[in-house]
Amino acid sequence: MYNSFIDKMVRFAHLHRLWRRGDAVLVACSGGPDSLALLDSLLSVREDEHILIVAAHFEHGIRGESSREDAEFVKNFCLSREVECHVGHEDIPGYARERRVSIETAARERRYEFLRRVAGEIDCPGEPLIAVAHQRDDQAETVLMHIIRGAGVEGLSGMRPRSGNIIRPLLAVSRAEVEGYCSERRLSPRHDETNDETDATRNRVRRILMPLIREQFNPSIDDALCRLAQSAFDENDFVSSEAERVFGDVVRVDAEMKCCIINRERYKSQSNIIRHKILSRAAELMGMYQNLTRAHYEAVDELALSGRAGARAVLPCGAEAVVEYGDMRISRCPRGAEIVTEDERISGLGKFDLPAFGVSIRVEKINFMPDALSQNEAAVDADALPFPWTVRSRRDGDAIMTESGTQKIKKIFIDRKIPRDDRDKMPIFMSGGTIFWIGGVRRANVGMVTAATKSIIRVKMIWRERAESQGNFRGDSK
Repeated sequence: MYNSFIDKMVRFAHLHRLWRRGDAVLVACSGGPDSLALLDSLLSVREDEHILIVAAHFEHGIRGESSREDAEFVKNFCLSREVECHVGHEDIPGYARERRVSIETAARERRYEFLRRVAGEIDCPGEPLIAVAHQRDDQAETVLMHIIRGAGVEGLSGMRPRSGNIIRPLLAVSRAEVEGYCSERRLSPRHDETNDETDATRNRVRRILMPLIREQFNPSIDDALCRLAQSAFDENDFVSSEAERVFGDVVRVDAEMKCCIINRERYKSQSNIIRHKILSRAAELMGMYQNLTRAHYEAVDELALSGRAGARAVLPCGAEAVVEYGDMRISRCPRGAEIVTEDERISGLGKFDLPAFGVSIRVEKINFMPDALSQNEAAVDADALPFPWTVRSRRDGDAIMTESGTQKIKKIFIDRKIPRDDRDKMPIFMSGGTIFWIGGVRRANVGMVTAATKSIIRVKMIWRERAESQGNFRGDSK
């Protein structure tokens, strides 16, 4: 088992060019069977493969003392093998509550951020690799989850052996092979009891759906799903390369105008799948790839094929596609586009980037009320308007408190002669469900700074286009 496990992993790594001679590999190790087998096996081949191995463990604070014991276990394992080990700690349940995301999403986001940060600190030539311990059973579960959610060919590809600097050397081995390797090597991996629960989608697929399919439909469903993933990966890779080959003939990228211009005749001559990839690539260049659904692609495709001049499709992130006779233009933050965005959250002091509105936000505590504030600044009573704040686009019926009573935001926009095309781009600031500022337009008569105010917070907006033209927009967030 030992040699076959190692050989299978190394052959897979060489087949997919996961590392090169001299590479540094940061191994994410939770202490469980998969990651412990990954770390141990890579340590076994590091001299033959001429790679540097460093370990990292992220203690997420989800399981209390048990989580801390996992961290100690990984540290001691690495110490016994003289491997450099980095350990990070974070209150993931608190982070999840603050950001209003699931525990699983929060843990994944922060774990990968920790791994990227540690990888960036490794002193080595080239970019360090980050090895994660997804194995063959994980791949099968992922593909099945994507099928349930209605994925296309790209989703059916499952997890790739390599995505950027993330590598998955164990995708060729099964969970049973991992457990056999751990047993033969006399490893004593930790057990995460949360994996036994069925509240998360993956756990339900792993513990309920997959056993049911194996028992009543196909005992080799894991192999079938992994073959499907490989076929989908190969086809998707080929289609992507073909789309990339013709992209330059079909699409012209105008960096100055921040748009993609599609030649409709050349676009029409492509097959449906190539057209979809062309649009995907254009969306990626426009920075909105993650926000587009299949319905968006179909709307834009129909527009390019048969739309008349002036016809348009509204897209997320304040973007739109517009037919211009022989061309179709996809523009980010154009005039006339409706912003479609989830509520943004400002959790406290710091700097925040709100790309859907084209602004960055600076929130800071000040000691006294300024003599004057610009149109893009507001000062508030911190106790009257506590964090977290919400920032969103306008909605029907929105109103604010003014000195003379309640006033509809729609009427404020009309009175201020704000163009209809720009109204959806005005960020609405809220605390506890109360609107206290229409960013750049008007302050509401709530949470005002008075003589009794003990703590003052100033929020300042920097419009992206203006700041970029001045060369001082950083776009960083906290």
